[in-house]
Amino acid sequence: MRFISFLLLLPSICHGLDEFITKQAINKIRYISKDGKVTYYQKNSGELQLSTNYKFANIIKGKKRTQYLVHASNAKKKILIEADDSFFDQVNILKDNQIYVTSYGIKSELIDIGKGTNPELHLQDQWISFYQKEKKQLIFKSFNPSIKEKVITLVNGSNPFFTPQHLMLTPNDVLYTDINKSGHMAILLYSFTEKSFKTIYKSKNPGNKIDLCQVGNQLIIGEFPVGEIQSNSSIMAMNIFNNKDFKEVTPLYSSDLPDFGNMKCIDNFVFFSKTLGTDTDLNSKKSEIAKLDINTSKLEILTSEKYVNQLIKIGEIILASFKGKHYILYGKNNVLTDEIKKDNTK
Repeated sequence: MRFISFLLLLPSICHGLDEFITKQAINKIRYISKDGKVTYYQKNSGELQLSTNYKFANIIKGKKRTQYLVHASNAKKKILIEADDSFFDQVNILKDNQIYVTSYGIKSELIDIGKGTNPELHLQDQWISFYQKEKKQLIFKSFNPSIKEKVITLVNGSNPFFTPQHLMLTPNDVLYTDINKSGHMAILLYSFTEKSFKTIYKSKNPGNKIDLCQVGNQLIIGEFPVGEIQSNSSIMAMNIFNNKDFKEVTPLYSSDLPDFGNMKCIDNFVFFSKTLGTDTDLNSKKSEIAKLDINTSKLEILTSEKYVNQLIKIGEIILASFKGKHYILYGKNNVLTDEIKKDNTK
């Protein structure tokens, strides 16, 4: 018997946030749309399935226990699928997954893109980018077969766990993160036409990590320390266009404490894990999830559990994960439930 996934919202006893609960096991859901009408979920049999409007379709069937990741952009024209058929068998930080693309929300042709990780859709879903770990190469491909793929080889040689973030501004200009020989992480602009690099932003200290996301025409940059040696954290905004040499930067937030970061952006808000202090008994950070308004720099603490640092973005929903449960921080869930409405006219 097959079940279609429905979303229910129950009040959280912990801190007043709605708990994200599904009839389909939550660890199987890979993507859900804002209105709940489009859901991608996987099965232990190795299938990735699509549920929409009370119908379902098998999108791909791999080996038993194959694990999938599903990626979509705001354009919602295509869906990217990462398939890892050795998730439970092979522990390898340099392992690349198989990447596929298909149409959003319908069963259609599944196209094999190649092997890599962290794929992204760009420019109204006309381009795809992904990273190949062993080669340390960023690949940019157009869905127009007449356009040759573009490749950037990273400098990073100090951090084997590093996976770059990458944004495509135009068909010829991309932004991505890399680590130089001194251990500083930086955001670089590369022009494929001029074959030239330009450093947009460099971390203040070696070992600091940079979180990156795009909100409209603004680049949101978060710099967070790794470990306790450097403690300052900051978030800033930078106009992508009409900003000569990218000199104009608007500070949005700063702290003397070492935040975890894990930044997620949606609409005009930045969500991240903020450190509020230190638990001296456990020698660990006290952290909560914060929401930062890009327009006003207003900061709001959304949780109250002391040790929350996991953020998840599924479609247009932002979730916080704590003690095996997921709580909705942002996003309206205009979804149907399986509840049968009572007829009060009788």
